[in-house]
Amino acid sequence: MEQKTSARLPYFAMTSILVDKARSWADFLVLREARGPGDFMPAMSRVARRIGVRESYLKTLRYKSPKDVPASIYESLRAAYEAECLRQEQKLEHELRIARALADATGSAFVRAAVAGAAGVAGVDFPPADDAPGV
Repeated sequence: MEQKTSARLPYFAMTSILVDKARSWADFLVLREARGPGDFMPAMSRVARRIGVRESYLKTLRYKSPKDVPASIYESLRAAYEAECLRQEQKLEHELRIARALADATGSAFVRAAVAGAAGVAGVDFPPADDAPGV
């Protein structure tokens, strides 16, 4: 008799994937919060307070390998990560608008090309000005 194989991942493999995601989100958030050398642990404390997770759990994610991640912590990290990504995207769009205004004010084809290139990489739709050659 043939043995059936399941398309689902075993519990331990799925748990490992979730722990890795939680760890990467926590590292991202702490690195974004850090103000420079020597500020990693204080940044971890600030992130923990802001997202409502015990600092000790962030340390566990960073320095040990937990077997699983509680759903509440996973969701707090996910929401904080998505909020930080959205905030970074908004900052980028704002900077691109400023650069575009500068390019329009100076009439510099070089600045227009740089803004259009940066906007293309960022996935922001900033059409080049009509008189920009080759852009």
